[in-house]
Amino acid sequence: MDRGWCRMDHYTSQLLSGHGDFKAKLHGFNLVGDAACACGFPSGTAEHLLMDCPLAGQERNKLKLAVRAAGADWPCELEFMTSSEVMFRAVSEFAKNTLAR
Repeated sequence: MDRGWCRMDHYTSQLLSGHGDFKAKLHGFNLVGDAACACGFPSGTAEHLLMDCPLAGQERNKLKLAVRAAGADWPCELEFMTSSEVMFRAVSEFAKNTLAR
């Protein structure tokens, strides 16, 4: 399968791999005092940001619309979010807009 359009950037790779500036990950390396998300949820992970964090609600709604427009239900598998150029752009936009703040 040709995925020449799949150009990984810093934020998208963090979100899809779960390895990045997430409080739970940083706490595991003793780089921050606790694992809690800024929203108060006890574990600030990539999955929490993508699926549940109220601080990312507006961006998540845009991603949900893209997923539904592409013919899937929310929540969907990460594999679906990287299966087409349109979906990859949508998840990349979510990553940039939520992780760059």
